Amino acid sequence: MKIEHSSKEGFREASWIQTDHKRSLQLVLVCLVLMMSGAAALGQIVGTPGQGGPLPPPPVQGYCLAFSANFAKMGPAGSTYQPLNLSSNGTGSYTWYNPGIWYEHAAPSSNILVTTDVPPGGTATQALELLWTKGQTPAGDTTISTTATNGSYYSGWHYGYFEVRMAWDPVVGAWPALWMQPIQNILTPGVEQGELDIFEGQGATPNFFYGTIHDWLNGVSVASNSPNNYRLAPGVNVAQFHNYGVLWVPGQVTWYFDNWPVHSVATYPIFDNTSQLYYLMLGSQEGANWIYGNTSGVSATSIPMYVQWVHVWQKGNGCTEQIN
Repeated sequence: MKIEHSSKEGFREASWIQTDHKRSLQLVLVCLVLMMSGAAALGQIVGTPGQGGPLPPPPVQGYCLAFSANFAKMGPAGSTYQPLNLSSNGTGSYTWYNPGIWYEHAAPSSNILVTTDVPPGGTATQALELLWTKGQTPAGDTTISTTATNGSYYSGWHYGYFEVRMAWDPVVGAWPALWMQPIQNILTPGVEQGELDIFEGQGATPNFFYGTIHDWLNGVSVASNSPNNYRLAPGVNVAQFHNYGVLWVPGQVTWYFDNWPVHSVATYPIFDNTSQLYYLMLGSQEGANWIYGNTSGVSATSIPMYVQWVHVWQKGNGCTEQIN
């Protein structure tokens, strides 16, 4: 569980607009992104001619699609609900599993559905809704993942670009989480392993993007990056859909918001252990002040998170999805 966030204080603002020099760097970055995207709008995923599939976003031109879940296209026209390929008890051969955190109880099935509901200030569109409700079990989250709770079936990857198009409700207590851990977390608990947090948010500070890597050993986070929080541009509305991504290459990870890089850090050596395949978790967690299940000061009785799609991009090895 992602409890340790060593630098939640002393927020660091993204500072590309603070000096003339940095403004120049911003203009260079804009030009590079436009050239790489073929002058497509930032954040836009363009369909593949004749196939209808997405093209790699600007950060990973030349990669190919290893995994895709497009919830926006599920169900007949006008429908508000369509069953997912989801295991409701964390077992069997499925695409997604509930519970998503292997040692937790399964969240109520009614809290996981395809809907056209959106948070206040958002735009109506079909998406997967992950809903936390007051009094539910487990108390702190509604999470799904790409692994069975015993690790017998899973989709896992090492290196690549991982992106999720998501909207969330920025109320006190909201803790949206997109994160990854290796299957060894289930099969051999305690062994040294990494954790890659693609994005985490806090409802009390909705304009901060939190991205963290952890080095875990014997159940303790022995190292994590600091700072791990970055201010989004003024006027960003997280109740609208945005692309949250991370590029993971040997020795380095870089976090992206709407295809813009927000920060990059060197990884710990464990992240280059390619025998560790990382599964993906999507969760509407609840926890004021980064305390899992803490409802102090929380007036909301439900907290939704919406996901339009999930993409995993990789290069080499024919981009074959690694499913066990």
